[in-house]
This record gives sequence, C-alpha cells and structure tokens, in this order.
Amino acid sequence: MSSRHDAVLQQTLGDVQRPLRGVRETVRQVRAGELGTLSLRQAECLDEVLRQCDGLEQLIRQAYPDDGDNLDIPAVRRRWVATSDVRRSVESALPQCLPDGIEVLWDGGTDPSQRVFGDPDVLAALMIHLITRSALVSRGRPPVLVRLNHSDDGDYQQWSVIDRGPGLSADQLQQFVESDARDGDSFSQGLMLCRQLAGMHFSPLTIISDASTGTETGLSIPASGPRSVAKAWCQWRLQYRPPSVAPRRTHAIRPQKTSANSVRHITRLDRPRAAQSASRGANRVQLNWNDIRPRSPHQIVAGTVTLGAACSKQLATRLDDLFHERLSAFDFVYRIGDRQWVWVFDASIDQMEERWERLNESVRHQVPEARLDWSDPQIIPVDQRRMTSRISDLLVRQTLSSQTDLRHFDHNQVRLGTKPLEPSPVAMARLDEEMLRMGARLRKQTQSLQSHASRMRPKER
Repeated sequence: MSSRHDAVLQQTLGDVQRPLRGVRETVRQVRAGELGTLSLRQAECLDEVLRQCDGLEQLIRQAYPDDGDNLDIPAVRRRWVATSDVRRSVESALPQCLPDGIEVLWDGGTDPSQRVFGDPDVLAALMIHLITRSALVSRGRPPVLVRLNHSDDGDYQQWSVIDRGPGLSADQLQQFVESDARDGDSFSQGLMLCRQLAGMHFSPLTIISDASTGTETGLSIPASGPRSVAKAWCQWRLQYRPPSVAPRRTHAIRPQKTSANSVRHITRLDRPRAAQSASRGANRVQLNWNDIRPRSPHQIVAGTVTLGAACSKQLATRLDDLFHERLSAFDFVYRIGDRQWVWVFDASIDQMEERWERLNESVRHQVPEARLDWSDPQIIPVDQRRMTSRISDLLVRQTLSSQTDLRHFDHNQVRLGTKPLEPSPVAMARLDEEMLRMGARLRKQTQSLQSHASRMRPKER
C-alpha cells in the first residue's frame, strides 16, 4: 500500500512541477520588461513570486531527489500531426502575444498532407515563443518570416523563424553554447527554454545570425516515416554519448617515401564552407539540451508491447497517455496502429527490471483492465552504426507487419457473386509464343556474336 501511495504522491508532484516551470518562465519574461516597463513596486512583487516558485521547486526536489522519471521533463505526447494544424494553432494564439503592427509571413505549412512527428502543443508553444522574441528584437517593426521546408534528403522538415534584428556576434553565440544560461538575461533564458522544447523533438536549436540581415532560429523535425524518426532520435542520442578514449599506439610508424610524381593534386571546384560563411558574415551554432544526462550512457533497451484484442480503443488511448507520462528525457515510445508500441528505454539490462516493475505498477493502478504482452528486450549499444540500424529496423518492421494485418483489396480479387479465378488457356498460349520468340532472338544474337569474334581473331601463320 505504501508503494502505491508513493507512486500517487510522486505523480502529483510531477503534475505540480510541470506547470510551475511554465509560470516561473512567464514571470521572468514579465520581470525582464518584455511586455512593458515596470514600476519599482511591480518589480518587487515579481521578484517575490520568483522566490516562491524557486522555493516550491526546491521542496519538490527534496521530497523526491531522484525519482527515476525526470519530473523536470514535461509530459510530451509525440505523434504524427499535420503541419497545417500546428500553423493554425500558432496563428490563433499570436494576436494575444505580438505587439501591434507586427506582421507574420508564412512560407509553407498549408498542405494538410505534410506531417511531422511531434507534440502539436509543444511545437506550437515553441514557434510562438520564437516568433514573439523575433518580433521584439526586430528594428522598425518589419515582418517576421516563418519558413517550413524539407531537408535535402527529405527525412526532416526544417522549421525556422527569421527576423531582421541586430543579430548576434560569434562571442555571444559561443557563450550560449558554453553556459546553460540559467542566470543570464531574458533572451538567454528564453533560448534555454526553446532548446529544451527542441530537444523533446530530437533536434538541437540551430541559430544562424548575421549582423547585417538578422537571425534565423529553428529546428529539424522527422517527417518521412518511422525510419526518419529512428534516424533523428539516434543522432540526437549520440550527442550525449561520453567521449571515447582512442587506443594508444605501441609500435612505431615508418614514414612512407613519396615522389613528386606520385603526389596527386586535387583542385577544388567548390568554395570551402568556412570561406562561404565568412563571406556572408553569418555565425552558426547548435544549442543542445545540456540540463540532462542519460542514466545508461553506453547501452539502451528496446522492444515492443501489445495491448490485448479484447480491450477497447479508449483503453488504448489511456494507456498511450500513461506511457508518455512515465517517460524520461531519453526514453522513446512510438505507437503503431491502435494496440502496439515500440519502446526504447534509457536503461541497462540491470536497470530494466526495476523500470518494468514501476511501469507495470502504474498500469495496474491507473488502467487495471489492460492486458499487456511485452516482447523480449533487445540490448543495443550506443554507437553510430548498430544503434541506428537496429532501432530503424525495429520501427520499420513493426510498422510494415501491422499494415499487412489489414485487408487490402485489389483488381485480382473475386467479387461477390462471380466465379472463382481459373487458369486461362489463351494466356498460357501467348506466354509460350513469347518464350519461343525470345529464345529464337537469343540464338540469333549468339550466332552473330560468334561470327564477329571469329573475324576479329587473328589468323594463325
């Protein structure tokens, strides 16, 4: 009974802490003067609110300093969503957030068939935050451009917000990379929040700034099926892999002698990227979510879980919400169909038993009528080659197998009330004639090649 009470209390503390972080960030923006100048009394009141928020979060951390599920991470429910739906949500909320006279121009996001893998609410909040900040730093109230286009390989959709502000220098961008920006100004704190929201979609926050044209801030989101999701997650996860120590050489290396004639001189036809960036005067950085670290840095555990066929779809939706609520920052759940999920847990094989027990306890407490079938876990090392291929293979195979269970109709199926299909002698006769014609043509070509070869063969003396 005590373990159940602890689970309920732990979940309640998580539900309290998630909106608390949003309230604290909003108060910080108001305190920084982004919505107008403040009087001394107003500033003192907001400072007191910030101190109260910090005190509440400290109490929560003291109650559960290490709960194993990252209470700091808001519950994110990633799924395939149309970009037009996210754009509609952003456009409906912008009039209450932007100053008067600021126009937002959209390049893309109108095709409902274009879909990305993410949380629509988190994506909308991220875009609103980026657009609002771009509007505040723009000089002369120029329009803000929101661009949604596909990457060159088609696996991602790149979302970026472009302003015409003063831009950022290389030193300023480097400070954002080296520090976590917790005690910086409102702009630094806003970037910290944005890179957290981008990290929830397996992407760093990319900033390209030019002192003459402005700043472009954005992220890349999977947009091409389960393979793109696996590729994005693995690339994002590899950024948190601890550095490996290269083995030291114990033998001497003999220098190779090269002559002047053996050296190949390669002429570059394209300009180096560094020279291109310097010519444009643009600075580029990628900000990762530095506040988190994986519990299992060298391996992950993956598998599938299937809901029983006798359970309803409403029960499957409740179970899906429960899975996403219990995820940590480096966990990953991909729903396939209505009753199956692919899970990837940030845990070693020794930690996996405890994770299963906690998750099954939550399922028995919140969804007691659910009947789950867990597959055997796969131990996957965290490296570039094996992790990417095995996670991609797992997602693609399960997606294809779920689609084959559906019934597809084609033109060769027999309709109701018609006779069954029978072999046709006409088609067989035509096939025999075609095979005879192709055989005669091949024999003729063989004879022609043999005659050409005999004429080209030198005569014996």
